[in-house]
Amino acid sequence: MIKGVIRLAAILAVLFSTGASFAPFSAQAAGLPIPTGLNVTPDDHNAIVRWNFDPNKPTAPLPPGVAGYRITWGPADQPDAFSKITEERIIQLQPLVNGQPYVARVQSVNSYGQLSAASASISFTGDPARVDALRAQMNGFFDDFNLPAGFPDETRWNSAYSRCNAPNASSFFINDQFHAHNTVFSSNCDRGQSISRPRALLDFSDGGTRTIVFDFDGAFRRNQWYLDLVPRLMDISGQVNIEGLTAPADPADGLRFHQSEQTASIGLFDTNGTVKVLTATDNVHVPKLDAAGVKQVSNVRRHWEIRLSRTSAEVRIDGKLVLATAPGAFQLKQQRYYLLWNMFGYNSNKANVPISLGHWDNFGFDAPAGTTNTIVTHNYRLVSNSSDFIKAFGANAPANVTLNIPDPVDSAVASRLMFTLQMDNYDTYSWAPTDRVTVNGTALAIPRPASNAIPAIPLSVMVSTISPYTIAIPLPNGILHQGTNQISLNTIASTFHSLHAEIDFARDGAPAYTQPATAQPSAAAPTIAPIGPNAIFTQIGTTRIDPGISDLTRVTVFNKIVSGIVPLKLEVHNDIAMQGVGSSSGVRQVDIVVDGGVVLSQRTDEAAPAPAVYLSYNLDTRSFANGTHELYVRAYDSRCTPSIADYLGAGSRSGTYYPLHITIQNSAVASVAAAPVAASYRVLLPIAGNGKRPSSTCVLTPATAAQGSQAAAQFAPATPADARREEQSLFVCEW
Repeated sequence: MIKGVIRLAAILAVLFSTGASFAPFSAQAAGLPIPTGLNVTPDDHNAIVRWNFDPNKPTAPLPPGVAGYRITWGPADQPDAFSKITEERIIQLQPLVNGQPYVARVQSVNSYGQLSAASASISFTGDPARVDALRAQMNGFFDDFNLPAGFPDETRWNSAYSRCNAPNASSFFINDQFHAHNTVFSSNCDRGQSISRPRALLDFSDGGTRTIVFDFDGAFRRNQWYLDLVPRLMDISGQVNIEGLTAPADPADGLRFHQSEQTASIGLFDTNGTVKVLTATDNVHVPKLDAAGVKQVSNVRRHWEIRLSRTSAEVRIDGKLVLATAPGAFQLKQQRYYLLWNMFGYNSNKANVPISLGHWDNFGFDAPAGTTNTIVTHNYRLVSNSSDFIKAFGANAPANVTLNIPDPVDSAVASRLMFTLQMDNYDTYSWAPTDRVTVNGTALAIPRPASNAIPAIPLSVMVSTISPYTIAIPLPNGILHQGTNQISLNTIASTFHSLHAEIDFARDGAPAYTQPATAQPSAAAPTIAPIGPNAIFTQIGTTRIDPGISDLTRVTVFNKIVSGIVPLKLEVHNDIAMQGVGSSSGVRQVDIVVDGGVVLSQRTDEAAPAPAVYLSYNLDTRSFANGTHELYVRAYDSRCTPSIADYLGAGSRSGTYYPLHITIQNSAVASVAAAPVAASYRVLLPIAGNGKRPSSTCVLTPATAAQGSQAAAQFAPATPADARREEQSLFVCEW
């Protein structure tokens, strides 16, 4: 193992080329348009800045030659303190100190990282007025998440995670920018969920209309976001099919609000648990969100307002009506509903998305006049993330866990134990009357899973790998105590997860509460690794490449026959990084590679990396032998994080090698030997033990370079394919 680590640290991939050319750059480009029309919307601890925006043309392309924009901003006495890049005409700046003056200006950036002159400056400050008004209006529930970085207040929220999440990776947390996140790392199945349940019910008992508000950026690519009204207490939604699929599931008789990319919808769970879409921004029912002028942009939170009664609903975004059902379109059967906020990863690996990340803030809803919540709930869980997956194998092998309760519980008015059943792939769950959970020596029956659906849904359908089922067991008074509590779960071949105890107290007499994150400091929010740019060939010769075609690597699927000079077009973007980590460090370098040899390497200005790169190149195939060759685009961001190949099914790991194929058929071929590119090396370094990558400056000393050159001869991979495999798991830097 030590030998392997030494080898990884020493590997140097020398770039070979058939006369590789390097594109020049200069700091500023004459003729790039200067952004105009800046305006700002200040808000609580943040502000949204727009420019060059025509509300009548919300999807208009960027001006010719413009790949995106660079925003420089900071306090009035330090206007150049921070900078961001984007491919959009809108950006959210955060965190701000409310009341402190700030200044921002914008520059156009081209594919070389060259900048236009700066726009006029715009001044702003953080302003809590809108959020203060919401806090006063949303008398049923409200959370502004203005807490230190860490986990939300669990007297307000319970969080749960599906079996499909990578343990220790998915979470519900607050960062240092005063807003919340749901993250989903789908791992061992195709429907990962990170769900947050507010500890209050949506109440229609007065027969009136309720309003739900929140600020949210959106779900992108194959990821989905759901807000479900469900008729029973649960943590994980049993109905996790994407819109349009019909599969009986629990819950039934509820309502769903959904969004992914530019499509939002309102759906109804029928009595069989199947979701029926009532209306959607799908260009069939009504225009998509971008066409309506409220385009979903990563890390730019839009204000959602849902107004609904028991018979109709409408959705407004930034004050604009985008969805509405007909009066009487549905009939909710209950007066009170639980809400489940679900960040949902649907086969996200197929869209090359390593992580589903949602940014949201200021969630709340109103209640009938005079409503007062006299109960406070204390929540005690095993962990604060998605690592509590517990397998029970049979009557002789119960799943045993220890639940620590650091606070006194003697004055509780009620308590319940909750957990979710979900199967692994190819397993089935068959409930038995002998299924038990034992709490501190007292055995309690696990009730048979049951749905609202009529007729009853078979357990093999209702509890499966894609259909979790939450169990809530009322606990007798006195069964839980302060300190260590022993719990045994006994079923046949079922997976338990999201186990927690909810203990209710009268609000006026509730004891002090220890938040689970305080009691379990090791249960931290996930560390989100950097995500590189997403790169794609868009055209080879006259053939346009469809990124939606799966398995483009197969010669039988894509194998372009070429000869002579072949025009190539490619694009490198940062939207996957924006959607996965909420920020972009820009494109530092783009390589076109044939059979492991670099034929073109374009570098952007190190001081101003490009938000995106649009590149055309004429490939001289006469430099290669006739036959089949691998064609690959490889890019790096300013931290040297390698790119993701942006084809359907390419794989979700940053740096995954994913070539296309060309077959060269020239009548006469001039053989040209590949030669190394002088003084251009790429060093592969293992991730440090603390999970952090090495220095992000990508600057190595001449002495280090000389050592690397010597090491390359000894440790260089045998083939370009070996080098690519090394790059998949290592940090990449260059000099």
